[in-house]
Amino acid sequence: MSELNRPSALELFSDRTVEYANFRSDYPSAAIDEILAGLGVANQLKIADVGAGTGIAARQFAYRGAKVIAIEPNESMRKAATAHRLVEWSDGRAEATGLIENVVDLVSCFSSFHWFNSAATLSEFHRILKPSGRLAVVFNQWSDEDGLSQNYAAIVENGSQYCQQVIDRLEVKSIEESALFSQVRHREFPHYQRLDRSGLISLARSQGYLWLSGPKYEEFLVNLERLYQDWAREDGTVTLVYKTRVYLAETV
Repeated sequence: MSELNRPSALELFSDRTVEYANFRSDYPSAAIDEILAGLGVANQLKIADVGAGTGIAARQFAYRGAKVIAIEPNESMRKAATAHRLVEWSDGRAEATGLIENVVDLVSCFSSFHWFNSAATLSEFHRILKPSGRLAVVFNQWSDEDGLSQNYAAIVENGSQYCQQVIDRLEVKSIEESALFSQVRHREFPHYQRLDRSGLISLARSQGYLWLSGPKYEEFLVNLERLYQDWAREDGTVTLVYKTRVYLAETV
């Protein structure tokens, strides 16, 4: 998906913030460990979490003791966030965070980097990072090695307004090609999310590109109900399997 025809996150998430706040998955503890490794004592770190959504990852850093500036331009998303004393919210954008230069130890983007203009964003991230700073770009992707998760992803894609064929690997290529960052590396972690029928539907509704009404949405509900009936356990829950992909880079 090119920068020109890419829909704005501001246009897509305002009417689905409740589902986003309550049903989007968090990220594995091992992934957070990997991101923070070597940066120093957590309670001495300052982190800019960009495209923070409702603060899912920002709070995970704050639970470790780090001070987090959660940057999110969507007012509805900011209002839906659960407060944490170490998380400060800011109405900024990836391309213009509003932060002073050389102020943060880490910039993180959790399931958000694909919404940004990569060239302008990387320049801004380099500006606000300290000389020894780190960039972390993270994606939760439904596993293509798990039957339920693979079929769930296909059903959601079929009910979507926009083609989602551009995967995270292509997005991260801009970091690898940037002269502003070096030592780009990739780690992958398994992650799991247990949901009941309502949660399964609500998670899909949190996706910015899913139709929320009309024939495509009705077809989506029928397909999802069939999938749920095929995979639900006796307690009425299913477990989605994720591959959490973490890309790290250091400032030059």
